Amino acid sequence: MKYAPASFAAAAKRAKDMNSFSDYKQGSATAEYRHYVDEAIQLAERQKQRVDPMYHEKIDSLLDTYARKLAANMNKGYEIDARVPSILIAGGSNFPTRKKEKQNAARDSNYREWQDIQGLLDKIRSTGMGGISADDPQAVQKLEKKLESLEKSQETMKAVNAYYRKHKTLDGCPHLPPEELEKLKADMASSWHLEDKPFATWALSNNSAEIRRVKDRIKSLSQQKEIGFVGWEFDGGKVEANTEANRLQIFFEDKPDEATREALKSNGFRWSPKAGAWQRQLTSNAYYAADYVKAIAPLTGEKPNELQRAHIRQQMVAAQEQPVQEQPEQEAPQDKDTFSIYQIKGGNETRDLRFEPYDRLTATGHRVDPKNYALVYSAELTEGTSLEDIYTRFNIDHPKDFKGHSLSVSDVVVLHQNGQDTAHYVDSFGYKDVSEFLQPENYLKAAEQTTEQNYNMIDGQINNTPTAAELEEKAKAGEQISLFDVAEAAKAEAQKPKQPQRPAQKQKKPSIRAQLKAAKEEQKKKPTQREKAQELEV
Repeated sequence: MKYAPASFAAAAKRAKDMNSFSDYKQGSATAEYRHYVDEAIQLAERQKQRVDPMYHEKIDSLLDTYARKLAANMNKGYEIDARVPSILIAGGSNFPTRKKEKQNAARDSNYREWQDIQGLLDKIRSTGMGGISADDPQAVQKLEKKLESLEKSQETMKAVNAYYRKHKTLDGCPHLPPEELEKLKADMASSWHLEDKPFATWALSNNSAEIRRVKDRIKSLSQQKEIGFVGWEFDGGKVEANTEANRLQIFFEDKPDEATREALKSNGFRWSPKAGAWQRQLTSNAYYAADYVKAIAPLTGEKPNELQRAHIRQQMVAAQEQPVQEQPEQEAPQDKDTFSIYQIKGGNETRDLRFEPYDRLTATGHRVDPKNYALVYSAELTEGTSLEDIYTRFNIDHPKDFKGHSLSVSDVVVLHQNGQDTAHYVDSFGYKDVSEFLQPENYLKAAEQTTEQNYNMIDGQINNTPTAAELEEKAKAGEQISLFDVAEAAKAEAQKPKQPQRPAQKQKKPSIRAQLKAAKEEQKKKPTQREKAQELEV
């Protein structure tokens, strides 16, 4: 550690002479400074041993800042002490009271600055121990490291519970060091430990929830970095999305009025003299907040949040419309598990299918048709890799040979495991099983439409069953017919839609001559009186 260059001797000697009757001890001020810095160095080294190496650079930076600012503060303090002598040295006659008051005010200000500098030591103590800010350029990498640690802890807890479930003891458990096993035994023996297993259900549940939260945060930060943010102009200034500083910054041409400043403050914006702008953290919430500040309304008439949404849609469509490079079909060895990623092809014919959730896709009469997709990536599926792992990897850590866009809604992941294939549609929340993606279209449909005789039976099968009338003609001609054909024909006749019956035509009334002729014929058919008598005698 290099101490900040500081020359305390001259200033410290003058301050001593102005405030004390004793002589200045040469080098005492420098020794005091080095004592403070040495304590900070020891603190930094202890903290480095507690945290991940990725935080070491930040700790060193804080330590350098502490040494530099402390040197300047101590020099300033000696300079203030030398401005006006103590009343014990100068005496009360003609004592510069007004200058002394200014000196005391300067001392107070310098002391507050010293307290702020000591606050850097608290930052060193907390580095790597608390949350991960989105302002951190390495936020995603740190979150990935945290996720790895959480997943490892989850697997360890499961393994320890499984060992205890099998052996009914923790003795000899290879998953934890002996000192931690002893702590677990003591916890299980305590009265507050209710469940008969080392790690309670709530511990596993809470850790699993934290894993999901970290994954969601990684996804959110990665998408923000990939899509970006949009700025706009307003009457009297402009708004910029400063991704390097992670701030949404508002620049006014003139100082805004009191009402505008109050509106900015109430919506989370603060004035930054360094940036010369009103700003707040660059997030989606910043655009929601900007909607309520009328003074910065975009010239286009839209709301800031609407501009950002339009920008997101434009970026996602542009990513989808990039020509998808299809990979040559590779037949993976059947003894290995693989996964494949399919994405919708570019072009106007598939525009309405992109980024559509599954329920909305099916509601519009579409299906997940493999003809609309192109294979963009295929690789071996390592043991323990889940669909969520694939989603996370292809959003924040693309393989070098991956040529598609980040995994998004409407993409399909096909898993080949244990000799079987399953297709999974990336939905708004999670995945949706889509077995139809693996089922080819019925190839008999076209042939059926050209050869089917029973047009009411267009159902994917060729049903050229003879009709009942055809079977009757065959029987009259002396040909043999089967009872099965008769039954099928009767079934088909029953399934045919009934034709509406035409109303019967009104018969013409017979003429009088025809009626008389019909009456004579009827009279001839009746028996005579003699014939009736004979019948009675008999």
